[in-house]
Amino acid sequence: MRNFHQVIKKYLDNNYKIILLLLVISVIEMLWLFVFPIWSLPDEPAHFAQIEHYAVFKKAINQNLISKEELNSLKFNQFNNFTEFLGHQNFTPNSLYYSNEKIFYKKNNSSSSIKDFNYKNPVEHYPPLYYILGSIIYDLFYNQNILFHAETIRIFTILISLVGLYFAYKIGILIFPKDKLFRYVLPITIGLFPMFDQTSVSINPGNLVNMLSIVFTYFYIKFLINPKDIKNNIYIAVTLLLGLFTKENMFILLLTYLVSIFFLIYKNHIKDIKYILYIISMVTVAILIMILSNLMNIISSYTEALISHTTNFSFISYILSFGPNYYFPTGRVFQSFWGNFGWLTIPFSIQLFDILYIITVLSIIGLGVYLYKNIHNKNIFKIFIFLFLEAIIYTLFLMLLDYSSLKNGAGNFTQGHYFLFIIAPIMILFITGITALFKEKYKNLAYLSIITFFILLNTYSLFHLLIPTFYI
Repeated sequence: MRNFHQVIKKYLDNNYKIILLLLVISVIEMLWLFVFPIWSLPDEPAHFAQIEHYAVFKKAINQNLISKEELNSLKFNQFNNFTEFLGHQNFTPNSLYYSNEKIFYKKNNSSSSIKDFNYKNPVEHYPPLYYILGSIIYDLFYNQNILFHAETIRIFTILISLVGLYFAYKIGILIFPKDKLFRYVLPITIGLFPMFDQTSVSINPGNLVNMLSIVFTYFYIKFLINPKDIKNNIYIAVTLLLGLFTKENMFILLLTYLVSIFFLIYKNHIKDIKYILYIISMVTVAILIMILSNLMNIISSYTEALISHTTNFSFISYILSFGPNYYFPTGRVFQSFWGNFGWLTIPFSIQLFDILYIITVLSIIGLGVYLYKNIHNKNIFKIFIFLFLEAIIYTLFLMLLDYSSLKNGAGNFTQGHYFLFIIAPIMILFITGITALFKEKYKNLAYLSIITFFILLNTYSLFHLLIPTFYI
């Protein structure tokens, strides 16, 4: 026991700064939780219903395995009016969430026959891990009311985000071990990023998969630094498997990982046959999980849409329109990545988007300068190239889904907050690019400027946009 206390004391002595930083960020995220009323974030009711169903029936919502009596036993299904929880809005779940095909339960059906009982949950195809974890939190306070359950699960998502921020801190140490400030600036910028905070207080599996993506990036960089350390590959495999059981987009990181392994084999950094066998086993397991998580059906449906749907909408015209329509200040993706809250109805001002666009362009220029200066530093250059690879493969995948959705007549697919999945690579590249524009002796000033900017951005989001929208 004495040795255990000594280990704890040593850990606290070495890590008290990041612990204090995470405590401060947790207070900020709790403020975000109090500002956002319940059910005001995308698909929260559907995700909560799935969590409750796991907690009560120990299984996912499935229209072939549930009766009307079971539905009526759920707390979520017993409420007809959430105005008391919202304050500023006046709607009932029957009118907003329980209608047509958008919804998971259709109430007020007089028939008890399951064939006549029409219901659908729009998130029922998602993998189960987040809902299982949420159901454990639900079970801990089983007899409490629905508001208490929803808020405890939202607090649970905050804890998930803090784990991601801790690994962001570890990433900073890995990339720039001699830079004593970058390791703190990275988690601060991610933790104060307004859309990240919104996701951190939302009942949504996106929070868990974002955290696992940051964890993956940490072990991925460790793997790039030392490709022959099999432990990093095991950690990556575990992280990918957890991610694949959380949300389908984790499959993109598996592709990134496999591409990097093939590249390192090609460059003779890896010669051992065990890595070839490891790749085969990872691909096999991934395919099995894809089948189990319904990802194969989703991909095949998009593929069929691309092949069979005949329109005049060409991929070339889509590519040409992707930049102006998505990444310029008025673009939907650029806006909803930096700041468009709720159901994409509370955006930053266009003037602020102009400023953000200029800063983004400057960071890209600075990143080019930094890479040019470090082109002979093989370790740094390799890490940044593969961070680019991670971001580019994910972006191309979203573009493909977006294009297939448009071609199928279903409208745009991509939203900016989907890019929170690769928030760690994005912020690493962003911070590095901005600081590269400063001389070395002013680097600490650059860090201070970045932190100040994100503090102001977070404060603006809370006090200028969200609180007036919801409470004034």
